Amino acid sequence: MSFETALSTHFANALPAEKFVKDSYEALRLHGFEALNPIAWVSVCRDELTYPLLENIRHIWGEAFNFSSLAGMLYLGKTGFTAAHHHAPNEDGHER
Repeated sequence: MSFETALSTHFANALPAEKFVKDSYEALRLHGFEALNPIAWVSVCRDELTYPLLENIRHIWGEAFNFSSLAGMLYLGKTGFTAAHHHAPNEDGHER
C-alpha cells in the first residue's frame, strides 16, 4: 500500500501541517492572540520527521518554547512549566 493510500484510508481527515498551523493561528487570532503577544509551546517527537511542523509553527508564531522529547511526551514538571510561563510575553499584565 502506498503512503498516500494508507494516509487517505486511515487518516481521511488529516490536515497538512501548514494548514493546521495556519487554521489554528486564525482561530486564536479571533481571541486576541497574534504572533507577537503569546509564546507557542511545542511538544513533538524529536525525530526529524517533525521538523516541517516545527518550521511551520516558527514561521507563523515565531520561536516556540520546546518541550519536545521522545515520542512528544511531556517529561517536565511544575518547574518546567513555570520556566516556559516566564518566557511568555506580558501584555496588559497578562502572560500569554
